[in-house]
Amino acid sequence: MLSLVVLVLLAACRPEPETAPSGLDVGRLEENQTREAQRTLVQEATRRPTQQIAAPTATPTRGLAVVTLPPTTPLPEVAQLPAFLSRTVPPLDWYTANFSTLEGQAQTLRGLGGELLIVQLMSLNCPNCLDQSSELGQLALRFTGDPNVPPITFVVLSADVDAPIEGLQAYHEVYAGLRDLGVNWVAGVASANLLNGLERSFGGEMINPTTGAVFVVDEGGTAYVRDPATFVDQTTLSDIIVYLSTRNPTPTPIPSATPTPDSD
Repeated sequence: MLSLVVLVLLAACRPEPETAPSGLDVGRLEENQTREAQRTLVQEATRRPTQQIAAPTATPTRGLAVVTLPPTTPLPEVAQLPAFLSRTVPPLDWYTANFSTLEGQAQTLRGLGGELLIVQLMSLNCPNCLDQSSELGQLALRFTGDPNVPPITFVVLSADVDAPIEGLQAYHEVYAGLRDLGVNWVAGVASANLLNGLERSFGGEMINPTTGAVFVVDEGGTAYVRDPATFVDQTTLSDIIVYLSTRNPTPTPIPSATPTPDSD
């Protein structure tokens, strides 16, 4: 009788056989693992040394600076919004002037419109530009795929129209992994027409290649800018993104909707 009781108890304690995952489950698991591995590689690339400054034609050695941010950014009160939002610029000729991507394609900011644009002007021989691009890269990792914000395109343009393409490609090499994660990252060279339009609308400091100036363009084409020489951290840009995500801007009529080809 005792033996029978022991056998019953052993049978009750025997673990249930594990159900083999379906092909669909395995596929999803592998996809998630691959995506997480890509994200880890990008984040590891951000830990490159930051002591050296790139010469105009040298390969830049600064990587993305890893900054830990809160998991969510609360919507800031209007009275507390940064000065960034206090100055707006309508979409004039700077919005329709051409620039060249590093792939050799002609593009305009208007052509990228319909999405929130975060635009930076840079130079290879500009420490602040390197740091500013790093902030944008980390911001891109944070917001890409977030269902609570509209699609964001990050545009980083050389304000030096004669910058060597090889140097610019090296500058953006560390950000190549962002595209594999779904980040809209556009790199290129501003044309003389674009720079002239920015200077007329934003002021001469905007096109100074050594400032690393940043401005934000909403879906309607209105630009938001503050002192171009001021470094713009992730927290400020995060607040702006969250704020603009709650609005439905009406596109502003553009006096000259058809861009004229650049001769430069």
